[in-house]
Amino acid sequence: MGPVASLLVSLAGALGTSQGPELPPEQPFVAVYSVDALGATPDVDSDDDTPGIQAAIDAAIDFANVSGQTSIVQFSGGSEYLLKTGKRGRGHLDLSCASGAGQVVLEGNGATIVVETPRLGVFFAEQSKAITIEGLRIDLGVHPYMGGTVTSVDGAARRVVAQPFPGATALASFPGYSDEWGWLHDPEVLHRPKAGAASSFKAVSRTQDRPDGPVRFTMGPSVRLADFEVGDVISFHYRRGNNFRFQQCEDIEVNGVISFGAGLFFVATSHVSGLRVTDSAVLVKPGQVQATNGDGIHLKYCRDVDIEGCYFEGLSDDGINVTGTFGFRIERCTFANKRRHAIALDTDVAKYRSRRGTIANSVAYFNGGSFLQHDGGDYSGVVVQGNQTSSNNLTPSVSKVRRATRLVSADTHRVLTWSDSGAVVLMENAARVDGGHPLWSWIDVPTPRGARCRIQGHVVEGPQPWSYLSGRGSIRMAVSERAAPRHDPTQALIDDQLWIPERAGDGKIWLRHERTGQYLAADPASEDALAWTAHREDALEWLRFHL
Repeated sequence: MGPVASLLVSLAGALGTSQGPELPPEQPFVAVYSVDALGATPDVDSDDDTPGIQAAIDAAIDFANVSGQTSIVQFSGGSEYLLKTGKRGRGHLDLSCASGAGQVVLEGNGATIVVETPRLGVFFAEQSKAITIEGLRIDLGVHPYMGGTVTSVDGAARRVVAQPFPGATALASFPGYSDEWGWLHDPEVLHRPKAGAASSFKAVSRTQDRPDGPVRFTMGPSVRLADFEVGDVISFHYRRGNNFRFQQCEDIEVNGVISFGAGLFFVATSHVSGLRVTDSAVLVKPGQVQATNGDGIHLKYCRDVDIEGCYFEGLSDDGINVTGTFGFRIERCTFANKRRHAIALDTDVAKYRSRRGTIANSVAYFNGGSFLQHDGGDYSGVVVQGNQTSSNNLTPSVSKVRRATRLVSADTHRVLTWSDSGAVVLMENAARVDGGHPLWSWIDVPTPRGARCRIQGHVVEGPQPWSYLSGRGSIRMAVSERAAPRHDPTQALIDDQLWIPERAGDGKIWLRHERTGQYLAADPASEDALAWTAHREDALEWLRFHL
């Protein structure tokens, strides 16, 4: 720019708008692709809307990739679209191949997608970027479900008979991969597991003579028949098909989506960077007994995840499962009336643990598990604050649910108690300890050397503390530091926190510290303190009481 031109620009800037009207800023071009215009016929039950919707998605992706501008896939507000066809492994609607050059937005406007074949899943995206789905409703119209009322229990034959609810799927029409497990519901709080019963059970066979007739379940050897009573509500699982499946994607957003059911997960991810799920909900469809047969949101090896303002009800697994994820925020979410935990950290097999996270200002009630479940490692980089929990019910399970345990010294009749400050003592009245907690979670650890255990501090209402009975020269609570990946049982040593429970007879045990070989004993100098001893005859004998 020459000096004269520079002077003119300076004068124009000084004079402002007095020299003429300002030009409006240039608006980016947005292309809109109507699913109706490309072949979808909403509110017509006989038509398959999959091709028309997919055509609009493909056109929008092509435009965004080439132009670098935003493209919109537009549904008619309040209309209903029926999906009848799809590809196994990729679901009904494929969002893949968006390059991220331009944003691709699926604008639902409150429309409902009804899925005729739920086992295929609904949306799938792989190696794609910059996709937003907003304002949609998802309804698994023919979602197979089995729910009913127990009418008889035969302990000798290991048989439970249940009368299905009206509308339940007939056994002959029920899809495969469904006979592994089911659960009993709380009689007062539907969807939460029955108090005191296992959180799941395995049936080895099922028979039904007519479509609306009773179903006879023959239970496996690990199932406790005492858990079943006449009048119990029973349901069974179908685990196929996700509402959303994202793999190796970037910058994905799900906003304002309401799901009335998923065969497996609402949102399932693997290796996704930049995921936002906001103001969305998973709800139980009227007339059914559960919403999904898996987690609400399942994260695996993800980065930079925000989940905010979401509601999860009636799930048969965890609300949000976070595995191997770096940088996550879960805030203002509600977890209600469901089988397992509100939030689970690293309970799946993972190469590394999740870190740099925040779990804040969320609510959990009427869940069968705890508010926060974890693998017992060091989560000092995860901030947990401002959460509220009530009426959650830790149910016995062979997997990740920890049973509350009270450890009582058979010698002194005192309770092993831990405090918020980390002290571990014997007390007749646990309330005498500052912030005292008399409950523990007993965690079995299988090793090639035999049965071992970790003894974790337990609180009735989550989140659970990440600290364990430990012996670093003293007996106190200590934060766990993992020495090896959790999924390798041959390396399942966690610092000094591994114990050997040795039988002492009459239901009693001694607790021997594996690394040092020392037994847990009473301190002769103080009636409340604990000490070490190398001699079993001087060790305390313990009684375990499960709550």
